[in-house]
Amino acid sequence: CFSMLPVILLLSTCLLATADIGGGALPYTSVPQRPTPGPNGWAVYTPQTFPNSITDYVACQMPGESFLCDPNRILDGNVTDAHQQLDHSLNSIRSTTQCACTSMDENFGTCKGEGGYIVSLALVDKIALDANNDNKIDRTQAAMKFANTLRSIQDRGQCDDDILIFLSRQDQVMWTSTGQIAERALTSELINEVTLNAENYFVKGQYTAGLQYTLEKYGQILRGEQVDLTPPGGWVWPFPLWAVITIGVILGLLILGLIVLAIWGCTRCCCNEKDDYQVGVRM
Repeated sequence: CFSMLPVILLLSTCLLATADIGGGALPYTSVPQRPTPGPNGWAVYTPQTFPNSITDYVACQMPGESFLCDPNRILDGNVTDAHQQLDHSLNSIRSTTQCACTSMDENFGTCKGEGGYIVSLALVDKIALDANNDNKIDRTQAAMKFANTLRSIQDRGQCDDDILIFLSRQDQVMWTSTGQIAERALTSELINEVTLNAENYFVKGQYTAGLQYTLEKYGQILRGEQVDLTPPGGWVWPFPLWAVITIGVILGLLILGLIVLAIWGCTRCCCNEKDDYQVGVRM
């Protein structure tokens, strides 16, 4: 099938060219037009349709150039205050960290005296997913691909030292994409630990607090500070609460069954011992 593709494309090109010469080309108005997004952005986004918070900050619901883009306004509480708080944290990371580019990283770029690490936040309500592939694994893989692709498109680092945090509210997934230089400090192990802790906020719908926690910890790591990664608000279950309850009930029933079985076994042994003793009767 793939071998026929060039022939088909060539024939299609010829037919279109002939139609244009003969005045039979389709009118421009017949080409599907991209609809205007509503006040809360598109229903779903792809990396290619996601707005750039530097050049298209209005679509990102921001008053000016920013490293934060929240076109669907998914943050809880006062969204304007939440945007200002997170925007300040993003700028703080850049101004309080050092450029990590070295002479060995010239293939990626060099320091330009514009601060340190650039961290961007990309927030959506939903990822565009096929209905047949909408499970936990697929959503995580889609978030990873979205974050990596968008970070590559935006290309905000000085030497592949940029970081992009992507969060999809309905898909309940967050992914952090790092450049090769940034990954030296912000390792996968640290990202996983911070993300797991942040879920303590996300499961309660506290997206602003969860993202603020993430930025706070990332900032400390990138500055080389001592970081306390104790889960906020106590230990976070690695499994959903319903799964923990189900497992607990099953274990409880199993233990109860073993106890009943042990009692039944002891009772039977006692009865057998009584049957072994017979009263002697003198005839």
